[in-house]
Amino acid sequence: SPVGGGSRGRPTVATPQGTEYLVTSDSRTGRPQVVLHSRTFTGEWAAPDVVSQSPVGAFEPAVALLPGNDIATVWTDLRGGQFQIWYRARIGGVWTQARALTSSAGGSVSPAIAADAQGRVFVSWLELHSLRPILKFLAFTWASPFGTAATVSDTADSPTPPALAATRDGRVMVVW
Repeated sequence: SPVGGGSRGRPTVATPQGTEYLVTSDSRTGRPQVVLHSRTFTGEWAAPDVVSQSPVGAFEPAVALLPGNDIATVWTDLRGGQFQIWYRARIGGVWTQARALTSSAGGSVSPAIAADAQGRVFVSWLELHSLRPILKFLAFTWASPFGTAATVSDTADSPTPPALAATRDGRVMVVW
């Protein structure tokens, strides 16, 4: 059964050939996990694939389509005792290792993800602080999920969960 969240990240994508991908947070062995569901253009569903393998709980998944009909996912994960944003990609049918994108002391939630035609991945999320959240943004190639996140919101802003879109040539729009 799906577990709710406050993310505005996109939970579905479709390839030009009609394969549809859906990421959900489903209870698996008593813990919420990010699960990938897919079906072909003929309507046949593949067996669900647990993406997160979190020892505590994974929520708020989002997915983006990469070149070659590959996919990239992000989610909020509670492993380590604090909500953080995690990333994983499936390239040629093989999953990369899951990697934490954040390690903020107050936690990070509500991820959104997009990708361009060159395989650059764009992620935005809310970093939690005592007064108000801060909107963050990170860009990387699908195989190198690390870097220094940029602060998008102003100190006077009270950002809501972001939505993210990218053009084929890498222009990115973040809205909140």
